[in-house]
Amino acid sequence: MGLLGPREPVPFFSREWSATDEAAFCNLQERLREMWPTITTRTLARTNRTVVVVASISFEVPDSLAPVFPAYEERFLFFVLSLLQQPGSIVIYVTSQPILPRIVDYYFQLVPELNTPDVRQRLFLVSPVDASPRPLTEKIITRPRVIERIARMIPDPRRALIYPFNTSPLEGELGRRLDVPVYGPNPSLAHLGTKSGSRRLFAEEGGAPSVRGRGGNESGRTRRCHRAHAQRAARRPRGGRQAEQGGQRAG
Repeated sequence: MGLLGPREPVPFFSREWSATDEAAFCNLQERLREMWPTITTRTLARTNRTVVVVASISFEVPDSLAPVFPAYEERFLFFVLSLLQQPGSIVIYVTSQPILPRIVDYYFQLVPELNTPDVRQRLFLVSPVDASPRPLTEKIITRPRVIERIARMIPDPRRALIYPFNTSPLEGELGRRLDVPVYGPNPSLAHLGTKSGSRRLFAEEGGAPSVRGRGGNESGRTRRCHRAHAQRAARRPRGGRQAEQGGQRAG
């Protein structure tokens, strides 16, 4: 039981991205066509929009990086100032743990002209109060009351978008439940953003040249990564290895 409601018994993260999920994602993204003129920070004109910032690290990472997750989730606060400078712009900023008020004060003090009651009342901070290493988006999805709270803060879903750190089936599902498009690529294309996926794409498109390496290393497979690294090192010219080792000793 969380502070903002019970969790669902089965995390969505275990589900596969289905054709139904993809269709729902694409239908919501069609709204971005209408919103496109307002997706800018280069004007001070009034903009009626809501941006839900969810800086979730929704991919497999080493457990050793878990302590820095809060910093990754909070680092988009600088971007919030740019969004809030436009009258009518609302920002809903979601983090795993509540952001300390003095941190918010620090960011506002960087831009004194934005440190006003009008601007501050258009910034809403939401947290599921969950310090576990799970992706932030999964924490939100497994708490219906958190989703309901965020939904109530959005005046018009047709003038809103989710601004993620990356897009995965989790962000797609969050968009579906909030009835808000995700400002990011289709999760079904996520593999093209990996090193192995881009290598395959280059090879399929006429053998475009790419840097030397080995594809097919899945995230989290540490032993395979080490083995691939050893194979690359073995193929490297001997003189290059000696020069590199010499440079490391000299440094």
